[in-house]
Amino acid sequence: MRKCRYSLHIITTQYFIVSYFITPDGLSNSNLTSFNFHFLARMKRVLLIGFALWQLLCTNLHAQNADAILGKWMDESEETIIEIYKPANKNIYNGRVVWVKDSLGSFGEGLRDVLNDNTELRSRKVLGTNMLEGFVWDGTDTWRKGEIYYYQSGNDYNGKIYLDEEGSLRLKGYYSILFFLGRTKTWKRVSNLKPRIEK
Repeated sequence: MRKCRYSLHIITTQYFIVSYFITPDGLSNSNLTSFNFHFLARMKRVLLIGFALWQLLCTNLHAQNADAILGKWMDESEETIIEIYKPANKNIYNGRVVWVKDSLGSFGEGLRDVLNDNTELRSRKVLGTNMLEGFVWDGTDTWRKGEIYYYQSGNDYNGKIYLDEEGSLRLKGYYSILFFLGRTKTWKRVSNLKPRIEK
């Protein structure tokens, strides 16, 4: 999406440069022949058409990019896989735990969310728990206004997501407005995940 905006900027700049030379002010400051004048006029039309087509393409890419984070992602520690999904009839993105490297607790049962600050949630299983909630596509290249929950520590953070040029997911967590003190983690996309079977 960033490359798309950059290309539009180049086309727009070229259009205004050509437009200047075929105006009275531009003609007075240049030695354009009749041939050059008509050539620039045609170029102006080509750039205008190119701008319209590229804008249409970018609009389609924009719609596609909004769902680019959907799917399953392995966290940086390679201990958890999170599936990012859109709840029905909601324009937000959540992420739930679908695989844990060590999914059994001390007593051979499913790993529980024992470090949660909310004592009523400490008995719930980690599998199926949302680690990401409420992320909203900002219309450019980032998902914002979300919350991150780490069951490993029981802590909650504000967060934002973007995809880097290699297609990896970059997740930044921070407290409140202290975004400049946040930490960014890298998740890798995974496929062919076998469901975890608990005893």
